[in-house]
Amino acid sequence: PVVKGVKSPSERFAGADETFTIEALMQNGWALQSGTSHFLGQNFARAFDVEFQDSEGGRSLVWATSWGVSTRLIGALIMTHSDDAG
Repeated sequence: PVVKGVKSPSERFAGADETFTIEALMQNGWALQSGTSHFLGQNFARAFDVEFQDSEGGRSLVWATSWGVSTRLIGALIMTHSDDAG
């Protein structure tokens, strides 16, 4: 099973307005963080001057997200489907 969650401000990705996570529960009851999604708002757009041309021809700051999964998911897959015989 997978548990959805929201990171606390101290655990949040630096510069993000919110960080969301999914935790996969292993057979031993431990949780393994399996993926994160960061709502960056317009923080990075302001810092790096990232703009787009809006429908009125003006320039607006982009709204951004960042997400990722890692090779940790391969470990989660193996741990989830393993047994005591290997």
